Amino acid sequence: MPVKVSVIVPNYNHASYLRQRLDSILNQTYQDFELILLDDASTDSSVSILKSYAQHPKVSHFIVNEINSGSPFKQWEKGLRLAKGDYVWIAESDDYAELTFLEEALNSLKTNAGIALTYCDSRIIDEEGKTLNLISKRKNGFFKTNRWSYDEIVDGRTELLHYMFFKTTINNASAALFNKSHINDAFLIRLANYKNAGDMFCYMYYALKGNIVYISKALNNYREHGYNTTKKNIDNGVLYKERLLCYLEIISMLKESKLTKTEQKKLKQSIDYAIKKNAFQLIDYKNYMVLKDFVIAVREFKLLSYPKSFILLLMFNLYKVNVKRIRGISVRVIKLIC
Repeated sequence: MPVKVSVIVPNYNHASYLRQRLDSILNQTYQDFELILLDDASTDSSVSILKSYAQHPKVSHFIVNEINSGSPFKQWEKGLRLAKGDYVWIAESDDYAELTFLEEALNSLKTNAGIALTYCDSRIIDEEGKTLNLISKRKNGFFKTNRWSYDEIVDGRTELLHYMFFKTTINNASAALFNKSHINDAFLIRLANYKNAGDMFCYMYYALKGNIVYISKALNNYREHGYNTTKKNIDNGVLYKERLLCYLEIISMLKESKLTKTEQKKLKQSIDYAIKKNAFQLIDYKNYMVLKDFVIAVREFKLLSYPKSFILLLMFNLYKVNVKRIRGISVRVIKLIC
């Protein structure tokens, strides 16, 4: 039987939070959904907990990997290929939702046409469930605005160029409801190749597909703790590498359509920001070639001049020398021209 929403729960070693997560899904005020349970070879008691929910009538699939896939986005891909709903909610296993999340997210879609995704504000909680902050406050502070204090509908392309390239404005998949009509095989293959930035790629891809609805009510509870995938990948350098790879994929998609002068200007600003934010960490983690390829690619896209790209590559090589004074000079020059 067709369903309106497919809810995907990709889990790995989140036994401590699973019951709260699953109960917050099964007790939603909106009930036309299927629940897809995926476990990526957990070593805690996750599988036992998931088994206790597996026979629930809402559960359409329960799949446990024998070997860990090495990436949460391979689990996303699996769930998205199984999903039968018109809309998809990727409900991360360490978060939980307010019981009206689906109802309010779907209501926002009814009143607005051409929506690619809708997302809500998130309450940030710690391992014990204590409230730490709101995502909206962090974003308002970063961009020096109050736009995330109110409901709004925005053009996805504008959101991408003015905000997403500088900071991911959709901070958590658990807070978002995606229109599944935009999912195709090419997208899924790209998504599964990421270890850390797959969510960023997903949000940016969707921003190119239509409008975005924002609900200012905190209907999602996002858990920050020491085991987040992002924190792990900051420590091993994967995050910085994948950010640039993601930017290149999205820029390539953007270049398929004609960019206005304003869009060109904003894209150039975002490239400068991406270089400043990621360059030194990439070199420190021995990923210089990723940085070099990024600079050459955006130059070929005519988003970076040849003289500027030459100076950047020269400064990157000076930074690699690993002499404090020389490094200091290269950092100052890069920050000056970017």
